[in-house]
Amino acid sequence: MKVLYVSGDGDFSALDFENKGFDNPQKLQKLWDEANRSESKQVTIGIEEDYYIRGKAYKFGEVDSKFIEFIQDKFMDYDESKSHNYYIVY
Repeated sequence: MKVLYVSGDGDFSALDFENKGFDNPQKLQKLWDEANRSESKQVTIGIEEDYYIRGKAYKFGEVDSKFIEFIQDKFMDYDESKSHNYYIVY
């Protein structure tokens, strides 16, 4: 499973990432590929002049979708997910 972990300087970096349309499958794949090719496994996305969002590529073995639902339901805080979140790349 490929994951792009998104964070940034703003309180709503992940929400801004989604609002700008970067969470669509084609853009996610492109960002993940770019991050994965870099030595640091990271990509920087300029949103405004002094506002950047960072993405980091991760790759894991197979993960059960029921496990993902469990983690999201029991351990993820909605307010925290506005500033940093992960996106599964298909």
